[in-house]
Amino acid sequence: MILRSLATAGDWWADMSFFRELRRRKVFKVGAAYAVMAWVVLQVADQASPALRLPEWVPSLVLFFLLLGFPIAIFLAWAYELTPEGVRRTRNATNVEPSTGGIKFDLTLMALLVLAIGLIIHNSYFSDSTTENVSVDQRTGSVSIAVLPFLNLSDIPEQEHFADGLTEELLNSLDSMEGLRVVSRTSSFSFKGSPLSVTEIATQLGVEHILEGSVRRTGNNIRVTAQLIDATSDSHLWSENYDDIVSAEEVFKVQENIAKLVTDSLQVRLLPKYIPEAPDSLATLDLYYDGLFILNEIQNGRDTSDENFSRAVSKFEAALEAEPGWLPAIVRLGQVYHWWSVGGSRPEKIAKSRHYIEDALGRDPQNANAHAAMGYILWAEGDFEGSLSAYEKADQNGRQSGWGRAITLLNMGRLAAAVASYREAAQRYPVSSELKVQLVNSMYCAGQYSEITRNEGEMIASWPEIRQQIESIIALSHARLGNRERALAYVQALAQERQTEADFALTLAIVGEEDRARQAIDELADHGQGLASAATAARIIGEQDMALNLLERQYENRWSPGFTSFLFCEPEIRGLSGNPRYDAMLASLGLAPAE
Repeated sequence: MILRSLATAGDWWADMSFFRELRRRKVFKVGAAYAVMAWVVLQVADQASPALRLPEWVPSLVLFFLLLGFPIAIFLAWAYELTPEGVRRTRNATNVEPSTGGIKFDLTLMALLVLAIGLIIHNSYFSDSTTENVSVDQRTGSVSIAVLPFLNLSDIPEQEHFADGLTEELLNSLDSMEGLRVVSRTSSFSFKGSPLSVTEIATQLGVEHILEGSVRRTGNNIRVTAQLIDATSDSHLWSENYDDIVSAEEVFKVQENIAKLVTDSLQVRLLPKYIPEAPDSLATLDLYYDGLFILNEIQNGRDTSDENFSRAVSKFEAALEAEPGWLPAIVRLGQVYHWWSVGGSRPEKIAKSRHYIEDALGRDPQNANAHAAMGYILWAEGDFEGSLSAYEKADQNGRQSGWGRAITLLNMGRLAAAVASYREAAQRYPVSSELKVQLVNSMYCAGQYSEITRNEGEMIASWPEIRQQIESIIALSHARLGNRERALAYVQALAQERQTEADFALTLAIVGEEDRARQAIDELADHGQGLASAATAARIIGEQDMALNLLERQYENRWSPGFTSFLFCEPEIRGLSGNPRYDAMLASLGLAPAE
């Protein structure tokens, strides 16, 4: 059928003198050769442009000139011919009948020529290039990256503060890009000085790309090197050096330039929402980076002494004194006082934090870090709706606030939403032990007992540093599912390690070990610890008044007005809804029963 159609077309073709002339002048052959050459040139341009640091529009410009050159090549093929004597104008045609085989070849050549031109245009303008060169995180639909701490190559060890500060500001810039999933500073910096390979680090962080580099400083002369690595293939996408940096403004321009190179390479083309404001002097930047170094020691739990908090405050205050009104220093002071309030009833620290954060938002209503800090402040003050609103504004302005939002949701009794936010946060903080415990605890509160026990082996093997906390939640989950022997096996092993059963009062009560549960409840009540668990255990064994007394003690002694999750986590406590004493606690917080 196809051959018959081609033969019919050949008969028609033979009658067309114009097309016979095109064939005689080799126009089709020139067109096909031009299309092949154009395709090769485009491939070279597409591959060479990133390596030569050429702008994104270079391949498009090459395509434009190639398309422009096509009709010129066709015209020259028509008007001139190459002879042994050189280029001559094409002679007039003589009456030569074309062969059927030649006609069929020309038809095939013409069809291939049209197809080739169509493919070139389609690949250049309509193909989805992001799926060809860029790994996409299947969980979020985002390109994932971790920024490892830049190495300090200076002769002075103290310059490590400068290298870390530069890295953190760069990470913040990337974190504000839509379409990028950036691992948190805490997780990335946990691999500082690690002997692991880039590929191994990327695997543990769950990312496809790694940005690393170095900083060398001599006096006020700074040199920065950065390189982007595709961890899936362990190949360098680019490497860049920046020399003779002599001012704070130039430091911030380097950070901005590196961020742009990353987003260009990963084909994330949206502009950042975080544009840091450079100080006027390197001396101010040094103070600021020193303060950041201390603040991160605090956030990582390495030194949470009051003396260290005071040192961080003094560094940021000195930066602010040197350049009054400099926004980054104001925001960081608010963050220091916010962290200073964590873990204890320190309303004066919260008040200080609010003072600086309100000042920052007055100067820049879109400052994402300030909105995130305000989210914590409002949570700590018990304003949950305000806290969620602040975290939403932080997200809208480029700061991922899943963890803070999860804590607020859990303390509002919105349990399923809290689990979802914790899962989101776990992608940003993949190595945080504290977050892992909170995530599994939120799953328990939401009644996801089967999922916890189904994954117990993997969790215990993967998280040895928090094994005891995780096994305690697993024991409770088995108890809730009626797996009495499994629950008691965990209790026995953990009690031997801790040399007490007090921490397992609730598990013992659930599985029916009433006498042991009573003894554990009394021990917890005497020490004023684990009162919410003791209250739940008391209600299970039929002691409702005791349960309410313990719950009210927990309510009065909680370290923050925002710490209310114990009112919602256990079904026996949620079942107190309708009891005047329980309802009074909820009403005082403006809370509704758990969802």
